[in-house]
Amino acid sequence: MIDDDLKCFVRYLLDADEQKAWEFLYSYIIDGKDSLYIFEQVLTPALRYIGYLWEENAISVADEHIASSICHFLMTKYSVVSETGKTNVAKDKPKAMFTCVEGEEHALGLKMVAALFDEYGWDTRLMGSNTPTTDIIAFANRWRPDIICLSLSTVYSIPHLIQTIKALEKLSFNPQIIIGGRVISIYTLDEFISENLKIFKDLTSLNEWLRTNKEHQNKYVTN
Repeated sequence: MIDDDLKCFVRYLLDADEQKAWEFLYSYIIDGKDSLYIFEQVLTPALRYIGYLWEENAISVADEHIASSICHFLMTKYSVVSETGKTNVAKDKPKAMFTCVEGEEHALGLKMVAALFDEYGWDTRLMGSNTPTTDIIAFANRWRPDIICLSLSTVYSIPHLIQTIKALEKLSFNPQIIIGGRVISIYTLDEFISENLKIFKDLTSLNEWLRTNKEHQNKYVTN
């Protein structure tokens, strides 16, 4: 579970109190906490606790949606205040696109992932939730990213994940495929996943991978 401070933060989210929720989050910025800490130690556990409350019938779907909406607001405001993504990089940035698979509505975690890529100097495109496989493929063919990140939070999205992976693996420019999300952190999906994909179960391991690749001359797409 989470501590009392985070429970207060969750209450601000559920009450749609943008001001108090932002003041709570901003206190971590003042204390010098980086994006990884704020995402992994504040927002993620708060969202998981909200999910737990919903599973226990302590809150409604409407409550969960309100809290998620406030979190999206906080993420947008944080990106402006912290100036994430405004790094000095070479003109030809590596490119990464981010999308939830078809049927998957939870995109906040994916938004955090995209923010981390921004901070490491990537050119990013965030497609958000519930993107049809055909549209994912069409955009990928048009933009030709180095990396394609897929997210899923429910087991019901696994068939769409498998379908999307199979389609992406047929792309002629052979992008690196990264998979993450709540389901990945809970279940083992090795039987569904081919060996040439990367799986990250948390933001800490993803951040370490980004940092290591940054130190190796931006050769991001090596396994």
